[in-house]
Amino acid sequence: MPFMAWASAEHDLEATTSYLVQSRSEWDSGENFGYAMLTRRDDVVGACTLVSGRGPDVFEIGYWVHSAYAGKGYAMVAVSALAEAGLGQPGIDRVEIRHDVDNRASGRVAAKAGSHEVGSLKASKMAPGDSGTHLV
Repeated sequence: MPFMAWASAEHDLEATTSYLVQSRSEWDSGENFGYAMLTRRDDVVGACTLVSGRGPDVFEIGYWVHSAYAGKGYAMVAVSALAEAGLGQPGIDRVEIRHDVDNRASGRVAAKAGSHEVGSLKASKMAPGDSGTHLV
């Protein structure tokens, strides 16, 4: 939650369903591709997205995992699957993860999924934990 201004402990299946309904138009336009991560009992694990807009040949991976499921490998599996799916699309040469330099958990997820750090950049501070620097 420190790195996501919208995140709350109350995020549930209804909120995730609403996110997916809203993202339908983005799927239809080929803009972004959002997925819910659920258990077999429909408990919300998190969500992940392939995001366009960084350039014609790039997707960015966005994800979050509910704190009850953090550290159990869900994010790494989602990131790996999204990277494979993104790189499998025509014209896509690169898939990026950008995370706050202070968000060490996201750094570990990226590394475990096989990503390599290529640099840093200034970023807007949008959540309480944001440092203003993202790693790519």
